[in-house]
This record gives sequence, structure tokens and C-alpha cells, in this order.
Amino acid sequence: MTKAKKDNIDNVSATETKDTTISTPVTETPVSVEEEKISLNKEIELETKIKELTTELNKINSQQKQLMLATRLNTIKELEIQNKEHIKYANQKIIKDLVHTLLNFQRALNFKTDNAAVQNFLVGFKFIYEELIKALGKEGLKEITAKVGDQFNSHQHEAVEIINDNTNNAYQNVKNNTIVEVIANGYELHNRVISTTKVKVFQTKEEKTETKKN
Repeated sequence: MTKAKKDNIDNVSATETKDTTISTPVTETPVSVEEEKISLNKEIELETKIKELTTELNKINSQQKQLMLATRLNTIKELEIQNKEHIKYANQKIIKDLVHTLLNFQRALNFKTDNAAVQNFLVGFKFIYEELIKALGKEGLKEITAKVGDQFNSHQHEAVEIINDNTNNAYQNVKNNTIVEVIANGYELHNRVISTTKVKVFQTKEEKTETKKN
């Protein structure tokens, strides 16, 4: 046998062996019907769980959006209230300064005289006073009125003098902590006291002693 023939035989044998190896089919393990059902059930459970989680997530997102919206609305409302309060009392300092002028008017109008010229002068004062009160009233200023016999209120009243029992029993029938004289009326701006009413207050000696002990 020649060398060329031998080489051809070897090449043919190798090719046949290679083709035989490639064409050999791979045997797959058959899947049972039960296993297919189990796999399908797992897929259904997984899809159901995903839907539940998606629904829950959407619900949480919706609640968060509602909470954020409610927080923003509350913030806007608070700012609106603060802004209204600021506007409401923006003129407080000026009006409070004018209250001193009103108190001076009151003192002048309470002046007692028999002089006709002075009385006529006071009439003009009263007219100016009433016009000023009317103008400031439009800005929210209100007079705090008090009268003799009213109960003393530390929020609205200021006791410039405390009067006690005396030997003449002038205050025998006067109740304790009541106003016996009004010196000057006070004022409030939109229910905020900016000037207390100046008064004289009656207190029994016993009450004064107890106050000192406390």
C-alpha cells in the first residue's frame, strides 16, 4: 500500500467518525403533567402576588400624594392666617401712639369749669375727639368702657390706686375688688388690648393682707 492511499483511508475514517459524533441525538427527560401543573400554579401565584404588590404600591403612592397635598394646603392656610393677622395689626404702633392723644382729650373733656369761654373751647375739643374716635374705629379701634361698681379685670383694667376701708365707712356697701372711680378709658384693637382702662379699685383690708401673704 502506498503512502498516499493510506492517508486517504485515514482521512475518510476521521470524517466518518466526526459525522457520527455530531449527528448523535441528545435525549431530553420528559416533563410529567403534574410538574407542568405545579409550574403553572407557581406562575399564577407569582403574577397574583405582583398584582397585589402593585395595587398596594399604588395605594401607598396615592396616600403619600394626598398627605403631601394636605400638608401644602395646611401650610398655605397658616401663611394666609399669618398674613391676615399681619395686615390686621399693621397699624398697631401708629394707633397705639394716637391713643395717648385720645387720653389727653379725655382729661381735657373731664375738666370741670364754670368759665363759658373754656366750656365753648371744650365743645370744639369734644367734636375733634369724636371725629378721631370714629376714624380710628374704622381701623378696628374700640373703647373699653368701665363704670363704677364693675368688677376689676386685670386684663382690661389697670389699678392706679387701691382704696381700703376708712373710719367714715364711705365704702361700707362697696363690694371687694370693684371699681370706685374711672380715671381714663382703655382701648383695644381687634379685640387685642393696647391700652388698659385706668381705675381706682376698692379692696378690703383683709383682702390686702391675704394678698401680701400670698
